[in-house]
Amino acid sequence: MSEISGYLTPGERVIWEGRPWRGLRLVWGDLFLIPFSLMWCGLALIFFVPSRQEPIEPTISASWIVIGLALLGVVAYLTVGRFLHDIWIRSRTRYALTDRRVLIRRGRNLTSLTLDGVTYLDLAGGRGGGRGSITFSPPYGTPGFLWFYELMMWVPSLDRTPQLYRIERARWVFDQILIAKGETPPPS
Repeated sequence: MSEISGYLTPGERVIWEGRPWRGLRLVWGDLFLIPFSLMWCGLALIFFVPSRQEPIEPTISASWIVIGLALLGVVAYLTVGRFLHDIWIRSRTRYALTDRRVLIRRGRNLTSLTLDGVTYLDLAGGRGGGRGSITFSPPYGTPGFLWFYELMMWVPSLDRTPQLYRIERARWVFDQILIAKGETPPPS
């Protein structure tokens, strides 16, 4: 039947199932993060590509090799790996809305939010039946540091805030959550 059916309680009814959008996702912080990671990529290349005018040192200490490999690993992740990591996490994420709960399954982890306990609900995007995100709690951090939190969000799908991230027909799902909570959706 459904990928989430094993998590349902007796008599619980599924209203909607979905998954996050699976393509490459850039966030506004990438305006800083992409040039930053390319700068580190350049530094790593300078570290590993020897100058032609200087002789190559025949004995390189093991600690320099470890530091260099660690630097290459970090640079590879910052430049390309974080995008692949984000896509991989979203490919393993499933969502469901039932008449009682919102279920978020990310890999082996399951988050269950009872509709009675949802006090914060935010819709970003999703106008006209399009793609958007529904968030169930305020962002972590304090208002003075929210810009820093957003900027440093290297992998958006790792955000700990319970949310239905980049789903299709987000406004419709938002309205269904409100209806299941016994509230009236706002006019479109």
